[in-house]
Amino acid sequence: MQPAQQSNEPLVELAQRLVLRLERLSVDSHWAVHASGVRRSLLRALDDLSAGDPTAPARLEEIMPHGFKLVEQAAREMGDRK
Repeated sequence: MQPAQQSNEPLVELAQRLVLRLERLSVDSHWAVHASGVRRSLLRALDDLSAGDPTAPARLEEIMPHGFKLVEQAAREMGDRK
């Protein structure tokens, strides 16, 4: 593994976990449509990173907060369904 790839490893792992969380949002959720787009962007950035694109880590860091916010909003929505 190259040094740049090693330094991005925690970022990649976190992005992959976020992708899995976004995939698990219920299709009935208002947030699922938004999550689909963010998930697609994350996957594209992960693919670009594995291809050696030097801009991919910055794009991941830009996209990930949006994904976390969607997961948070979806969790709140689930809590409101009592």
